[in-house]
Amino acid sequence: MNSLDKLFSDLKYEADALNEVSDELSKTIAQFEDRLNSLKLGVCAAVVLYDGDDRGERTYLCYQRFNGKWQLVVEDFNYLTEEVTDSRRLADAPRRERVDSLDKFEGLLAAVLEESRNMLKLVKDRCGA
Repeated sequence: MNSLDKLFSDLKYEADALNEVSDELSKTIAQFEDRLNSLKLGVCAAVVLYDGDDRGERTYLCYQRFNGKWQLVVEDFNYLTEEVTDSRRLADAPRRERVDSLDKFEGLLAAVLEESRNMLKLVKDRCGA
């Protein structure tokens, strides 16, 4: 076996293992999203996934209505131009973003809770309830 064959063999092993744990990662994200959706809150929230760079880019993990459904979304935002430059479902995001998002789930839930409380107060105030 030449050195390229050995490297491809090693790479195949790593690819199989990585794909297996990636399937578990996808399940974890789907379960979190399903649990959040089951609450039927209808409020948006976001937390910083990656802080900005010198071009003004910042990436957020969001819970919002996207393509007609409430879901977890990764948004790239340019705070210099105040424009969203890209949006994608977390489930479809690159593996690194999906892995890094796991550390942000607790903060996102806290943000959703805060937005839910704000919305409840607003509706009560407006409706006199």
